Amino acid sequence: MIDIAVRDAGWLTPEDLWKDFISTRTPVLIKGHIKDDAWSVPKRWKENAYLNEKAGNVTVKVEKRGGAKEKFGKGRKMAMNFGEFLGEIAEGDETLYLSPQEACVGVDGLPELISPPLDEFKGDFPFRPELMGNLVPHQINIWMGNARNGSSSGLHHDFHDNLYILVKGKKRFKLFSPEKAHRMYTVGKIAEVHKNGRIIYETEKPTLSDGSLVEAFEEFQKMKAAKEALIIAEAEQDEEAMEKAEEELDALMEKSLDGFFDDVEGNVEEEDSSGDDKKPKSDEVEVDEEDPSNFSKVDLSLSRKALKKKFPKFPRDAACCCAEVEEGNMLYLPAGWFHEVTSFNMDDSSNGHIAFNYWFHPPNNLEAEKSEGFEKPYVSDYWASTWANRMLDVDEKEDDHVFPPEEEEDEPERPKKKKKRGKKEKKKKKARNETVEAKEEEVEKEKVIEGGKKKRKSGGNDAATRGKKERGVGGGGKKKGKKRKNLVESSCPEKEENLGKKKKKKKNLKK
Repeated sequence: MIDIAVRDAGWLTPEDLWKDFISTRTPVLIKGHIKDDAWSVPKRWKENAYLNEKAGNVTVKVEKRGGAKEKFGKGRKMAMNFGEFLGEIAEGDETLYLSPQEACVGVDGLPELISPPLDEFKGDFPFRPELMGNLVPHQINIWMGNARNGSSSGLHHDFHDNLYILVKGKKRFKLFSPEKAHRMYTVGKIAEVHKNGRIIYETEKPTLSDGSLVEAFEEFQKMKAAKEALIIAEAEQDEEAMEKAEEELDALMEKSLDGFFDDVEGNVEEEDSSGDDKKPKSDEVEVDEEDPSNFSKVDLSLSRKALKKKFPKFPRDAACCCAEVEEGNMLYLPAGWFHEVTSFNMDDSSNGHIAFNYWFHPPNNLEAEKSEGFEKPYVSDYWASTWANRMLDVDEKEDDHVFPPEEEEDEPERPKKKKKRGKKEKKKKKARNETVEAKEEEVEKEKVIEGGKKKRKSGGNDAATRGKKERGVGGGGKKKGKKRKNLVESSCPEKEENLGKKKKKKKNLKK
């Protein structure tokens, strides 16, 4: 077995990590944790009391194995409250394991960055650690379990670059390069292995090396071109080009939003079909019919002789790297590296093990100069743009928390566009408008004169009445407000929430 490189977190800069490991697609063991000011997980998460207080009532799905010697990753899961799970771990249960939770779909059509129970601990960690430079996060997760004698994850690979941070306990990683992917006996049939290690399976939708779907990237390119065309048309004051660019942009946004809400409504229907909300039953175990495509059929616990007989093409020990990750250390693992993780409690205690990890979209701008690649790790700006829009959403949610948004009026229907007129017709219309405006000014002057005379006679009653109308007293003002309130209260909550998401996404797409 080969030992991997080791670096000290105190001396490792983001530029050095990129130059020596990320761009070369090489794992590295890092002594120490990330240095971001927001990182407070090690201080707060070692005691279950804090975790239970923050998220004890949150429902999670945990992996369930048949016994202490069986491996996890078999697709058997059960729902329970996070506090109940913590209690079982504290009691020494070794059959439960908390792994990444299914993420909700965000307003950009991609999985949310964090999911329960992690969303209850947002203040304990940075969304984008400085050490990883300009890589864009895909998801942030926690991993918790209990294993005095060690528990195995099974041999598999991830689809994203991984920064794995050990908070409590210890982990042993056995690693195999994605160059050996076709000899790893994966459950799924491999279609392609990209240079950056991103493995594509035949069952996947067409996917680029940075993990973006081809269809989503093409829509992004069209949207980008339409925005640029609109900017040029506005600069040149070309009305015809402006109208064409706006129509193209609106059509693309509507298409994007329609796809997003098809997914959301489908999820709502699936949730509704299960009946009323219930407390999760911890004795109900869900079983996936098939193992994930990225898992290997190889059992590394077999003897060398049995392994060679059953899996003759599997790489020999010389191709395997080994990394012992202890509490307070990290491991950087590029996408596509196969790994079996064996988890242990610290010092044979029963207080469990905890890991925290970031998954990043795999960089594919690896042929560029080292400094250029660090600044722009992806060939396209698809992920950078997506991340910028996500951070706008985060900032707006924080502002909404401090300053509740004012009630918005329902969006009026967009008027149908009129046919274009020629230059002569426009001049005639302008002349007519100027004539009408002049006549209106004369009428207004006459009204002011007449109004002054009436005011002297009435003693200012008109002003009092006008003041009431402006405050909504009389004149139907109050009635109108009441009517809108009833409309809001009688509307479907899911539709109200989706409408808000649709408006917010449309605004971010235009940016």
